[in-house]
Amino acid sequence: MGELALLRPSESSPIKCTASHAAHPKRNKGKVTLLTGIDSESFRSVLATYATGVAVMTCATTDGHIGAMTVNSFASLSLDPPLVLWSIDNGCDQAPRFRASSHYAVNILSASQQDLSNRLAMPGENKLADIPYDKGQTDTPLLHDCCAQLECEIINRVAGGDHIILIGQVIAAKHYDREPLIYHGGGYRSLK
Repeated sequence: MGELALLRPSESSPIKCTASHAAHPKRNKGKVTLLTGIDSESFRSVLATYATGVAVMTCATTDGHIGAMTVNSFASLSLDPPLVLWSIDNGCDQAPRFRASSHYAVNILSASQQDLSNRLAMPGENKLADIPYDKGQTDTPLLHDCCAQLECEIINRVAGGDHIILIGQVIAAKHYDREPLIYHGGGYRSLK
């Protein structure tokens, strides 16, 4: 197990992390780019190298408003208790709805839902107006034809730069045998 030392641009002492092979020259033969004081465009380029699934987050406020948006910032957090998280830009038009909700649903999109992903990635009101969905146990919209659906109670909101991180405890989950929608390098991809 090697040790990797990271320096923050504003600090003189390293932050030490252990890594299994990150610093091993024979195992990492690709081009290495060291980023310090990175601008947002360069940061996005680096993050685009990480393949993710695609999900639509949905919520329903107590006054009946529906929130819906496409994300790839979804991740599992804990198995016991079952926790997941995702983040939303504070300036997003859907942010007030997710702030006002006590629950959200994670609709993990299937490969056949690329058009739905694109549509719900755009800002707008009444985004689910003509999209079929069912109401879950928590009244959150559950979209049809997904790979999986998780209903979550929001247990914490954490500020993270220009985003807020929503941590949810999973209270219901379903999955289906469908190929997932994958996003990598600024475009959709297939597992095949």
